[in-house]
Amino acid sequence: MSADAIQEDLRRFATRLLEQVGGMVEWDSAAERGTGLVSPPVAALLRIPEEAFDLSLDRTGQGFHVSLGGEFLDLAGQLLQAQVPRVGAFRIPERYLKKGDIAEMLGRVYAWPNARVRLQSASPATCEYQTWHFLASLRSEDCFETRVSVTLNARTLAALELPDLLQEFGLQALSDQAETASLEGTREAAGKVAARRLIGAAQIFLGRTDARLARDQKRLRDYFQALIREAGALNRRTKTVVAPEALEAKKKAVQLELRRKLAELEERYAMRADLTTLGVVRCQLPVLAVDLDVTRKQSRRLHTVYWNSLLKNFEPFACAHCQNATLAPHFTEGEVDAICRGCWEQRGA
Repeated sequence: MSADAIQEDLRRFATRLLEQVGGMVEWDSAAERGTGLVSPPVAALLRIPEEAFDLSLDRTGQGFHVSLGGEFLDLAGQLLQAQVPRVGAFRIPERYLKKGDIAEMLGRVYAWPNARVRLQSASPATCEYQTWHFLASLRSEDCFETRVSVTLNARTLAALELPDLLQEFGLQALSDQAETASLEGTREAAGKVAARRLIGAAQIFLGRTDARLARDQKRLRDYFQALIREAGALNRRTKTVVAPEALEAKKKAVQLELRRKLAELEERYAMRADLTTLGVVRCQLPVLAVDLDVTRKQSRRLHTVYWNSLLKNFEPFACAHCQNATLAPHFTEGEVDAICRGCWEQRGA
């Protein structure tokens, strides 16, 4: 990206940020400078002495400097933290819902490897979907960072690949945030999915880290092996050889030190994962709720699956153990929980 393109992105970002927190900005894309007007609390957060101020991309000029090299990004982060909501609630009031032969469509979408499943009822309903945006990082001697987004059905906790909900036609904002307590349960589920996606995105980084660890381990082993060989060699000055008992004691001491150094190396290269929530988009969406009577040996349980009006298809189950999505769930005995094939095979192992 060229320097001019970066500056234009910074100008647009600064303009949108200040307008988002209630300010007014006049800054044409062709102009080197602009003007802004914000409330006293925002001015305090930006460390601006007056509510009206100049905006500039040039750090040598007067006014508030918008650049990658100064304090702008830190101040923008503080402003986002204090003034911009992290949770948005919306709804899409109307969508086409599937009609016709539901049983036939269920048979095309799902497989039931170890249970008898019967369609019981189907009715229109509303489900909340939550899109969690995380800053995800892995840290050891080096650091890998990326942004991970996960969308879940808040009822089933199944992870879905939905289009951007904020771009959907007919989206309406909701002011009622009374159900925010439900975010705790979905945050844990979304975090599990995000952690797996982080590991998948960091494969090259993890490979480099493993290679450096293996290299340093080899160097340590080679060094201490050389010490052992040297301890048992003929002393050319005195023309003597170390006694077997003394040699054995020295070998044990060297091996003990090698294990200590290897443990320190493992600790230094230990990988630490972190997920920081950047924001949550909550959206209520019309769905078709389909109740299924599931029989596993002597146990029965009612499971509900949803025909999603954005996907135009049925949603997968979420594995009760690992959270993985599956369209071919195995059902456990007794509880009749839906689990994925991998967890089923582990139970049978």
